[in-house]
Amino acid sequence: MRVATSVHSPSRFRVDGVIINMKEFHKAFSTEKGDKLYKSDNDIILIW
Repeated sequence: MRVATSVHSPSRFRVDGVIINMKEFHKAFSTEKGDKLYKSDNDIILIW
């Protein structure tokens, strides 16, 4: 219900969507293929 009424995306996506695209996050937490928040270097989105 909240998704239909809130102007903001769910907090999970606001947080995970940002950190999953940070190489520093993967380096700090040693994420590996198969981890929930793993994303390969080729799939990381670079904006700047």
